[in-house]
Amino acid sequence: ALPKCSFVCVDLFLDWKQNAHEVIVRLNCEDAGVLRVEDIDYAFSDSACHIRLPDGREWSCNLHEEIEASCSKLLYKEKTNVLQLVMHKKIPLNTWPTFAKKTEIVNILGENGSNHHRSTTGQSEKSAEIIEKMPVTSAEQKRGKPDRGSKRGMKGKQVEVTEGTGVKVAEIKSNDKADPISEPSAKRTTRPSRNTKETPIAPCSIKDSQSKPAVDGKTHVLAGSSGASSTNPEPMVNLKFVKNDSYEKGTDLMVVNVYMKELCRETSRVLFREQDFTLIFQTSDPNFLRLHPDCGPNTVFKWQVKLRNLIQPDQSSYAFTPSRIDISLKKRHSQRWGGLEAPATQGLKPVNSTVLELGNAPKGAQHGPKPTCMVQPMTHTPPAGSERAEEVEEKKVCLPGFTGLVNLGNTCFMNSVIQSLSNTRELRDYFHDRGFESEINCNNPLGTGGRLAISFAVLLRALWKGTHHAFQPSKLKAIVASKASQFTGYAQHDAQEFMAFLLDGLHEDLNRIQNKPYTETVDSDGRQDEFVAEEAWQRHKMRNDSFIVDLFQGQYKSKLVCPVCSKVSITFDPFLYLPVPLPQKQKVLTVFYFAKDPHKKPVKFLVSVSKVNSSTTEVLESISRSVRNKPENLRLAEVVKNRFHRIFSPSQSLDMVTSSELLFCFEVLSKDLAKERVVLLKVQQRPQVPSIPITKCAGCMKPPASDDEKLKRCTRCYRVGYCNQACQKNHWPNHKTMCRPSVENIGLPFLISVPESRLTYTRLTQLLEAYSRYSVNVFQPPFQSGRMSPEASLSRVDLSVSECQEQEEEPSSAGEVESQAEQGDCGTTPQKETVSVISAAGGDTLSSDSGCCELAIKPEAVVTGYQQPSESATGSTSQFYITLLDSSQKEDRKLEDKGDAVLELPDDCTLELVWKNNEKQKEYVLVRSKELEFDEDPGSATETSRAGHFTLEQCLNLFTKPEVLAPEEAWYCPKCQQHREASKQLLLWRLPNVLIIQLKRFSFRSFIWRDKINDMVDFPVRNLDLSKFCIGHKGDIQQPPIYDLYAVINHYGGMIGGHYTAYARLPSDKNSQRSDVGWRLFDDSTVTTVEESQVVTRYAYVLFYRRRNSPVERPSHFLGPLGAESSAATGSAASQVSSAPSHVTTAVSS
Repeated sequence: ALPKCSFVCVDLFLDWKQNAHEVIVRLNCEDAGVLRVEDIDYAFSDSACHIRLPDGREWSCNLHEEIEASCSKLLYKEKTNVLQLVMHKKIPLNTWPTFAKKTEIVNILGENGSNHHRSTTGQSEKSAEIIEKMPVTSAEQKRGKPDRGSKRGMKGKQVEVTEGTGVKVAEIKSNDKADPISEPSAKRTTRPSRNTKETPIAPCSIKDSQSKPAVDGKTHVLAGSSGASSTNPEPMVNLKFVKNDSYEKGTDLMVVNVYMKELCRETSRVLFREQDFTLIFQTSDPNFLRLHPDCGPNTVFKWQVKLRNLIQPDQSSYAFTPSRIDISLKKRHSQRWGGLEAPATQGLKPVNSTVLELGNAPKGAQHGPKPTCMVQPMTHTPPAGSERAEEVEEKKVCLPGFTGLVNLGNTCFMNSVIQSLSNTRELRDYFHDRGFESEINCNNPLGTGGRLAISFAVLLRALWKGTHHAFQPSKLKAIVASKASQFTGYAQHDAQEFMAFLLDGLHEDLNRIQNKPYTETVDSDGRQDEFVAEEAWQRHKMRNDSFIVDLFQGQYKSKLVCPVCSKVSITFDPFLYLPVPLPQKQKVLTVFYFAKDPHKKPVKFLVSVSKVNSSTTEVLESISRSVRNKPENLRLAEVVKNRFHRIFSPSQSLDMVTSSELLFCFEVLSKDLAKERVVLLKVQQRPQVPSIPITKCAGCMKPPASDDEKLKRCTRCYRVGYCNQACQKNHWPNHKTMCRPSVENIGLPFLISVPESRLTYTRLTQLLEAYSRYSVNVFQPPFQSGRMSPEASLSRVDLSVSECQEQEEEPSSAGEVESQAEQGDCGTTPQKETVSVISAAGGDTLSSDSGCCELAIKPEAVVTGYQQPSESATGSTSQFYITLLDSSQKEDRKLEDKGDAVLELPDDCTLELVWKNNEKQKEYVLVRSKELEFDEDPGSATETSRAGHFTLEQCLNLFTKPEVLAPEEAWYCPKCQQHREASKQLLLWRLPNVLIIQLKRFSFRSFIWRDKINDMVDFPVRNLDLSKFCIGHKGDIQQPPIYDLYAVINHYGGMIGGHYTAYARLPSDKNSQRSDVGWRLFDDSTVTTVEESQVVTRYAYVLFYRRRNSPVERPSHFLGPLGAESSAATGSAASQVSSAPSHVTTAVSS
């Protein structure tokens, strides 16, 4: 065993040095002669070393930092007669300022590393006297194998250095007491101040000199040296706990996620060894530094974890992210660990220890290492009657309500729930004034015999006493796990599930009903809802009557309707919390709205719809609210390549429609308003002559002989050109099946609706011209005198009938090509055959006729498809003509201008507005597509930001919205006597004093997989009015159900590796709008103040609201026994609480 005090024998100590992993101390053994290591008694512990030579001389030292005793060794250099103590640092790469503990003197070395002594008789005698008085261990007692692996507290006497004039003075000082106000979560290791002076008790004769040990090849000045200035190393803080999560990735890897922000990556690192790893880091995170006073960005922190099993250090790795460090440990053996840290072998308490034992734990015990194994966490209970521990516990270390909860190992879900419930005003007061003791039900088989209620009371009082920075909820967790096996161990769980079980367990422990009677479900059977609801509530209270029910439970109305027989079933059921669904993920669609008045400019709307299961109805309803029109009077269409791609039906899905697609919404005239049949017409635009250039003859495939010669286009399709009529006739057999109007659309299409009585050519012209100008630019060039008129540009070419008969039967004009091709009339040859072409660029028009030569031919006779301009009502020439497309939209028929005569058009037909851009005509126009002219809808300005941004009101609307049950949830209809997929609707009937709302962020995609919805839900902090959602108690007009928020549970991350925190405030007893303690952020053991504006975030998961002006009466203290059977148990429970330490049981007045 090592001696209780340590002292440096000046004659033995030579020097010391260190490198990244080892500290090496050299002892001079010249006077001992030749030595053998087996003759030397030596021992190493984690914090000290001791050497005894065969001649009886001893050397021992309390080390400045901890070492690995099992890896340390003693070497003997025979040539130099020097002993070397090679001690492995427990924290590698940690530079020791001195190897002696705190201000304990080791030896003062000269600059050359040799010892210097000042022989003073008086001093030597005193030194010898001190050595004689020191307890030493005989060589015979140390001959056995030394106890190297045991860690011993070297709480003996320390030798401190005091400055004198040219002399270093050693002092032996008792160090029996530890610092009572040291931070329990971190052990700081710093160099002692050189300005500290104390009166020496026993000076030693040591010459004033400097000590400069070599560290990694460099020379550093030791603590206590004088003469030269020394550079103070950065302080090192040993952390006992760092917020982390761990999980096993298969059987080969253990992954540790350490949550730390604003790390200095240049100085931070992770060191791996077979049985542990060490995290060394620097951080500038203000929240983390606030937990460690006197620490700053330059402070070096270290956290070491002893592992449950061996790893392969060379194959382990780590990586930095902005908010955490991901550490991957490669297991040496492929197996399940069941936890990260090695299980504690000492200090384990029995699982069935009393609930109040936690209150006796000293403050330092509340910050033990975070366990992840399936064992009870370590707690260190001080000896009975320890006055110092009581003094520490009684001391106020923080304000009431600012005590955190220690993360026992992935228990952030539990901590967030407890902190939220501890700020529930009525619940806090109920347990603080000990009114719950009279209601403990020890005979309820569904409860814990009162153990959960008592443990919760102890925990609640500890949170509001202010004597803990952080408290361990170990006992509460153990009790919960004893009733619900899913909470055994330290895996992550859902906070809402734990909250529901905790409140239900408290309810059963405090249930005022000793013997629960049998009750049946109350159905309406046609009775009024008020009577049915009250009867159902009273029946519920016959079995469940507790303060938890009074405070948290409400009642909703459930309505089921059979889809076959229309049987209606109405029941009233209690609820503890409201699980409200979130709207599905959104996408923003751009929709251009066209009013039925063509003179109103289109309006651009941004509409948010669900990404899945969205329909046309969602878009139409959204736009109808903005334009104040009925959705049935709107039509939604998709436009692709300047034409309609599809017209959506109201129930058609929009799941495949992306945000980049072009959608038009048209207002149509309703039949009810028109009082007659309404014709709906689709209109698309195209030029008469397409913009496709013609570079060679389609018949002979030759280009024009010169630039002056122009190819002549086919007057039917305008898509091909010919050198002359002969080329056209030769090419006609191949071309006739493809000769149809151009499909080159310009501008944008639109829908028009016209009453049947006003469906005239004049009205169509007006509507088409008005709508088209929003998407095309039309110019009418001035008439040029040099340009020939259509009549002057025509010439004749005669062909004999025999020549025509030799040709394959051809139509008399290009306008008749398609009709003959469709009729297949090959047996009849007309007496006169005419083929007409029109020049694409100023060429002549050729026409053949077997009859006499005419000098002038009317344009409509030779230029097929060209309607001679007609005068409109205003006297101007029309710039376009209208054609009617067939159902295949391939063949068209030109509409005859009948002025104001009613046209007969089929329903849902398609019209083409054909712009007259043939420049060889007398009146032609230039037409080009342009960007759609529109106005922005001011209400859609923020629609993009609202995508993925919902309100609590929307969620409540979804909660009360009727839904059809899934097949696996089918309802058994008592009338049909079969299971039916009935329609179900939930409505709020009775609202509680404390309303808990769960935002259902986790959606099940499959049986084994579910997603998290991270969308923002905006919820009110004040004035949540549920009047429109609550259909019961309508007569209570003076006290509407208005709530104020007082707590929020947040969830960060995804399904794996998430983290829970909580925001909470303590509402005033009389006024829930005021706070006795303001908003705080509870992040496990960390509690910080926050502003109210910071509470509403996208990470909110569970909301806690308190109703205004709705007090809940609490039972008086000790109302009396609940019965003969429970009186003894109640008294026992009360005595347990009464015997709890004062720091736990004393109520805190806020």
